[in-house]
Amino acid sequence: MKFNADLICGVFQTHTFESANGTNPPKQYQTKTLMKKHIKNAMAVAFFAASMSVVSAANGAEVTLPVSIDQVGKFKFLVSAEPKSNVYVIIRDADNNIIHQEVISSKKLFNLASLVDGKYRLEVQNARKQVLTSKTFNILTEVKRDMVAVQ
Repeated sequence: MKFNADLICGVFQTHTFESANGTNPPKQYQTKTLMKKHIKNAMAVAFFAASMSVVSAANGAEVTLPVSIDQVGKFKFLVSAEPKSNVYVIIRDADNNIIHQEVISSKKLFNLASLVDGKYRLEVQNARKQVLTSKTFNILTEVKRDMVAVQ
């Protein structure tokens, strides 16, 4: 008795062959068609794993840069990136216009006290112009009036 298995379009076929003696070619004795969920699932998992490894290799370390934006004062933000990473720091207004743009390689303190009242966004991009992180902030000037009686 001899077994042969073929996978055809997600259908697992098992063929059982039988030979009268060792010299005659075998005759097909019985064919069973079985759906094997575990084989289909294994193929799907293998395909998914292979495609994910290709995608992660293509993206590389560029997307996973450790970058942070920290507020360190009333109008000050410290942008920190991995040393020698060359990231773009862009400040945009509420209409998405670029107010300021520069490249930093590790850390830089941005003093935003000279900006007029409004809504702004500070974003950090990699060399491919992908936003790594961003922070939105509002600048609002309040005027307080007090009355003091003089005698």
